[in-house]
Amino acid sequence: MNRPSPRYKKHQRQRGAILAASLLAFLIVMTLFTYEVLHRQLHDERRQEQMHELFGMQQALLANLKHVGTDLMYLSKSGLPEALLTSGQTSIDEYVVYFLTAMSQLNRYYDQLRVLDGKGNEVIRLNRQSDGTMAKVPKHQLQNKFDRYYFKEISRLQPNQVYTSRFDLNIEKGVLEQPLKPMIRFGTPIYGPAGQFLGAALINYQGIYLHQLLNELNIHEGDQVYLVNQEGY
Repeated sequence: MNRPSPRYKKHQRQRGAILAASLLAFLIVMTLFTYEVLHRQLHDERRQEQMHELFGMQQALLANLKHVGTDLMYLSKSGLPEALLTSGQTSIDEYVVYFLTAMSQLNRYYDQLRVLDGKGNEVIRLNRQSDGTMAKVPKHQLQNKFDRYYFKEISRLQPNQVYTSRFDLNIEKGVLEQPLKPMIRFGTPIYGPAGQFLGAALINYQGIYLHQLLNELNIHEGDQVYLVNQEGY
């Protein structure tokens, strides 16, 4: 019986090594291909989930902010601010305070509610207190806001238009309020029967609640959510 020659054995070993290397290379390629397919699939699914989350955030933000304009329109159409700015009667003052207090009780996001005259003087102002209640600011503590950018913008609006300020920090008597309080201001002009500009009604919306809302809706750990304005800031 003939035994395989050493040369034949070497040839078989080389052939086996080539087959093993080819199989290993095939397995590596298939593994990489499978990984790439699964990676793309997971990436597409993650992207779809993120887009769905972003849409949900957008709708939630719009729903929270939309009613602010509705409240301002309801206030301006009530005739109370116009009567307050033209009559100066104490009884009107009390009605407006009652109206604004009731409005603030329905929305805990409101930090300030104000009526300003045509020169930017605060006529009535309610502030949210640390216990959540609203308090009327005494007349001697009321301020003039004629030079503030939002008052100037509101004074240029037509009736039934609502102004939305940029997202910034609240300023009291020319100084940043401490602790820092992010704010969005909504306002609408008040006009008299002859079309004269009488003043403005304003609502300060506490921006911290928008931060909390975004954090609650951001359910994927590690994802970062940015809220930017139309200029990209």
